[in-house]
Formats: sequence, C-alpha cells, structure tokens
Amino acid sequence: MFAIATLMALVQQVSGTPYISGGDSPAGTDCSGLASWVSNMATGRPVYGDRFNTGNQERALLARGFKYGSQPGAW
Repeated sequence: MFAIATLMALVQQVSGTPYISGGDSPAGTDCSGLASWVSNMATGRPVYGDRFNTGNQERALLARGFKYGSQPGAW
C-alpha cells in the first residue's frame, strides 16, 4: 500500500522544483508532470520516466498512429 510517508518523501525531494509548462524533470515540471511523479512513485515505477505530459503528448500520440483531425478511437 502506498504510504503517506512515501508521498512526503517525494514532496521533500521535489520541493522547490520550478514550474515549467510541459516540464517533467528535476529541472522543472507542470501539474501533469507532478501528478505523473506521484502516480509513478505509488506504483513502484521510477519517478522520472516515459509518460504522457503536457510537453510530450503530441509526439507520443503520433508515435501510436494518431492522425490529426481524427475522432477519438478512430485509429
């Protein structure tokens, strides 16, 4: 089970990290990057890893076959 102590350790580790739109690294992050860090830590994955965030969502979707102008689920 994900413990509050684990979350607090992450908070202390990243405290003072600058806000950078699309960021997802110790150099800076945005809200989705921070949410990813918490999710990764809670599931035992590396805090900084490959995931969707504001800055990489377009590239990740295109790599998965997304076409501009298509409807959701129309892969």
